[in-house]
Amino acid sequence: MRSDDKALHLHPLAVFVFLKRFFSQNFIYLVVLYFSLLNNLKSSIVFQISFIFLPLLILLSAFLSYFCFSYKIDENSITINSGIFFKKHQHIPYQKIQTIEHRQWFFLKPLKLEHLIFDTAGRSKDDKKSELFLISSDQAEIIDNLKNGQKALLGKSDIKDSELSVYSEDEFHLNKKDLNLFSILSAKILTTVFGLIALCEFFSPILPGSFRNGSIFWFNRLSFVNKLFIYTALFLGLYLFSYLHQLLSFYMFTVVKKNGRINISKGFFQRKVTSQPLARIQAVNIEEPILYRFFGFSKVSTFTASDVKRSEEDDEKILTIFPLIRKDILFENLISLIDWVPKRSLPLNKPKPSGRYYFIRNAFFIWSTVFIFAVYFWHFSGLLILPVLFLAIWNADFYGRQTAWLVDRKKDIVIIGSSRFFAKEYYLLPFKAVQSVQVKQSIWMKNKNRAHLIMNIRKGNGSFKVQLRYIQKESADQIYNLYLARFFNK
Repeated sequence: MRSDDKALHLHPLAVFVFLKRFFSQNFIYLVVLYFSLLNNLKSSIVFQISFIFLPLLILLSAFLSYFCFSYKIDENSITINSGIFFKKHQHIPYQKIQTIEHRQWFFLKPLKLEHLIFDTAGRSKDDKKSELFLISSDQAEIIDNLKNGQKALLGKSDIKDSELSVYSEDEFHLNKKDLNLFSILSAKILTTVFGLIALCEFFSPILPGSFRNGSIFWFNRLSFVNKLFIYTALFLGLYLFSYLHQLLSFYMFTVVKKNGRINISKGFFQRKVTSQPLARIQAVNIEEPILYRFFGFSKVSTFTASDVKRSEEDDEKILTIFPLIRKDILFENLISLIDWVPKRSLPLNKPKPSGRYYFIRNAFFIWSTVFIFAVYFWHFSGLLILPVLFLAIWNADFYGRQTAWLVDRKKDIVIIGSSRFFAKEYYLLPFKAVQSVQVKQSIWMKNKNRAHLIMNIRKGNGSFKVQLRYIQKESADQIYNLYLARFFNK
C-alpha cells in the first residue's frame, strides 16, 4: 500500500467499542448525574429531557469517533488518524514497535476480527501505546510479518510458507491440572474483597436513604449464626469469582519462542497473544509464595524494557512466562526460552554471620513505636497492633534468612535471593542489563563490616532496584568490581 492510498476504516462494529470507552471514561459522572436527577423530584422534567437527549449525544459521539478514525499500512510504518475536534496523527515505524499484543473475544473469532495493541519506545503516555481495534485478522497478520521483517504482500492474506523464514520453536503449555491448581492458589481474594468494599463506599452516598437504612436495620436484627452464614457465603462467592477469573484469564496458556521473540497466548472469552522480543528482557523473577512452596511450585516472570502493562498482573510492566511450574523442571524449561539463565538450580552464598539480627532490629523498632502510640491514643484497642508486631518480626527474620547471592561468570549473570511477605524471590540479572550498581555503607555499618548493594535495572520506561542488604562489605565490593570490569572491558 502506498502512502497516497485511501485510508482504511475499522469494522462497523467498532462503534460499540467507542460507546464502551465513553461509558468507562465517564461512568462516575453518569452515575452521579443519574442518581442526583432521580432523587430530586423537582427536576423530573429536566430528567426526562436528559434521558432523551443524553443517549443521542453519546451515540452521535461514538459514530463521529468511528468515522474520524482511520489507518494506513505500508512497508515501513503504520499511520493512525483519530480525533473529532482535535485531529491526531500517529506515525509508527515498525522498528519502534517493541511489543505487539493481539486480543480477540470469542464472539469475534467467527468474524475474523481482533484488537491490536502496540507498545512503542515513546516516553509520554500517549506516545507509548497505540491501538487498532476490530481490524481483520488478515491485516493483523500482515502487520506482524512486516514487524518481523518478513516478506508480506499488502492486501493479500494468503502468504505462502516459502516466503517466511522458518525457525525452530520451543513451547510450554499449562495443562488443565496445573491450570486448576494455579487458579486455586492464585485466587486474589483480598483484592476482590477490598474492591467490593470500595464499591460499596462509592455507591452508599448516592443510594436512596430508605434503602440504606432498611438494609442496616434488617442486618442488625439477624442472629449471630445467620450473620456468620452470610459472611461465609460472601467469602466463598468472592473466592469462586476470583478462581473463575484466573481460570478463564489463563485458559490454554502457551509460551512459544520463535524468531527471537517470546509469544504468549492465553484467555477463554478474550484470547490474548503478546509478542515480546527476547532482547528486551532485563531480568527474570522466580517467585515462591507460601502455598506454592507447600506444593513444590514456582512462578516465573520477566521484567521488560517496554511499557507492558497487563490488567491481570499485580506488578506492572512484567510478563508472566510460567504461571505455575514444578521447581524440579523449572530451569530446564526456562533455558529453552532464555539462553542466559543457568541450566539448573545453583546454591547461593549467604552472609556469614547472618544479617537476620539487623532486619529483626529494624522491624522491632518501627512496629514497637507504632504499638506504643496505638496504646497511648487508643488504649485497650491499641493492643490489636500486637499481632502485627510479632508478624513483622517474623517476616523480618524470614527476609534475613533468604538474603543470598551468586555470580555465575559463565552466564555473566548475578542471582540475588530475597523475599516479600513470606514469599521467596530470586532475581536473575544479566550484567549487560544492569543500569547502575551502588554500594552503601553508613558509619554504624562500617564497624560491623556490612554494606548494602543496590542494582538498578530497567522496568518499563522506569527503573527497579534489586537490593542485597547487610551483606559483608567484601562481597558487595566483589560484585561491584565485576560490574565495573565488564563495563570498562566493552
